[in-house]
Amino acid sequence: MENIRVLLADDHEIVRYGLANLIDKCRDIDVVAEAGSGKHAIDLYKSHRPDVAVLDISMPDYDGIETARQILKLDPEAAILMLTMHTGEEYLRKVLEAGINGYIMKNTKADQLVDAIRKVAAGQKVFSDDISHLLTETYVNLNQGGLQEQNSLTERETEVAALIADGNTTQEVAGILGISPRTVESHRGNAMKKIGAKNTAELVRYAVSHNLSSS
Repeated sequence: MENIRVLLADDHEIVRYGLANLIDKCRDIDVVAEAGSGKHAIDLYKSHRPDVAVLDISMPDYDGIETARQILKLDPEAAILMLTMHTGEEYLRKVLEAGINGYIMKNTKADQLVDAIRKVAAGQKVFSDDISHLLTETYVNLNQGGLQEQNSLTERETEVAALIADGNTTQEVAGILGISPRTVESHRGNAMKKIGAKNTAELVRYAVSHNLSSS
């Protein structure tokens, strides 16, 4: 199996240096490119096509969230892990809406960071403990605004929501469940209507907060 190829983007050189040294100690992960700005990260993504892009939120040119959006336009299947000191519901909303795979804090332990990179490379969603707690609080706030309870979903709708929250594409969900992509979209749409989710990001928040996701 080929090693996981990682792009690191952080505007602080010393942070990139520390992260690169940490990651390069892993036999199955290689840092293939480093960027100090959002624009540079996008250019490097184009040329290197890494398996995982690890981005800081605060960067020149484009912040990490906008950088992720631009990368996902280039490659909708891009695996992106946000590594930052920023917390707060607004940041979390933007990260989820952008379709970013993971959001962990810079004070995360080294082994947890490496594990997060491996999980994101495998298509899973990853959140640090602080972010998972905030995610639950965000869901509670959304629930007060109209999201319904989990028991309103059918078994199949629950399965689809869980698989989507785990980072699977429509085609992958269809293959796992042995149904057509059109049927997957139908179940996704029905689930979103039942819980009052306006977009897939809210469906993911719902699945995670109800422990449907295995991430």
